[in-house]
Amino acid sequence: MFVFGPVASRRLGLSLGIDLIGKTKICNLNCIYCELFKTKKPSIKREIFVKTEKVISELKNFLSKNQEIDFITISGNGEPTLALNLGKIINKIKKITSIKVAVLTNGILLSDKKVRNELKNADVVLPSLDAGTKETFLKINRAHPKINFDKFINGLIKFSKKYKEKIWLEVMYVKNINDNEKETYAIKKIIDKMKNIEKIQLNTVVRAGAEKYAKPVSLVKLKKLKKILGPKAEIIANFKGKKITQINDLKKQILSIVRLRPVTLNELKKEIKVNIIIIKKNLTELLRDKKIYKISHNKEIFFKAK
Repeated sequence: MFVFGPVASRRLGLSLGIDLIGKTKICNLNCIYCELFKTKKPSIKREIFVKTEKVISELKNFLSKNQEIDFITISGNGEPTLALNLGKIINKIKKITSIKVAVLTNGILLSDKKVRNELKNADVVLPSLDAGTKETFLKINRAHPKINFDKFINGLIKFSKKYKEKIWLEVMYVKNINDNEKETYAIKKIIDKMKNIEKIQLNTVVRAGAEKYAKPVSLVKLKKLKKILGPKAEIIANFKGKKITQINDLKKQILSIVRLRPVTLNELKKEIKVNIIIIKKNLTELLRDKKIYKISHNKEIFFKAK
């Protein structure tokens, strides 16, 4: 299954996910905070992981049910720009629906002119910039050894100058790693060279991830860093949009939500308009059937699909 959700996104509202990678996580980074956990072997090779026809067929099937969503979001089990059919899929989606298309990317391959061109028809591109210096980049993003930090930054700047639609730049802050003024001023120096940035979205670790030492930054600290990044900066709030109401198969819906990110019981309750007792019952059965498992992080219990 390559179409998943919809899930309640703190950045995009009610978002229907499109996975272009498949079951095994494939990424060019191994970020310490990644909700998909560790990248076993970072890769920089672009290839086709899932067939375009299968993705579009699943999407058409979902859209035929007419469920309201805010965005179709291309993300998945790793870095979507590694998919060679990224541009083709974006173009096909635009032909079958008026729903806006967003692409979540770590931004590394924006240094590739072909990738920049493939993204031109997306409505929103959400790249990441977690570091203003090479030292911090290596510490927090743990890139493939062939990835050059300066090339990455130059690609990000080039893309921002050519892309005509919305860019929402994410800065993921991790306690005691990049949550200081010096690093934030270095990030701002890069952002000042970019164009067409509509939003700078400050985020922090909220779910279990690749490394236990990747801890969240306090709201107080985020507010201080936000001032440095300027008026376009915003702190990502909790989801306040629509709830998921299509629950004919609740277990399937839960699995779809927890497939690519760990979720707490309270988060599931917010996303699905169902009595929490029923959600608990279904979680218990999914745990029993070994379809999901529990993760403990920051004194909270998260559920994740196997």
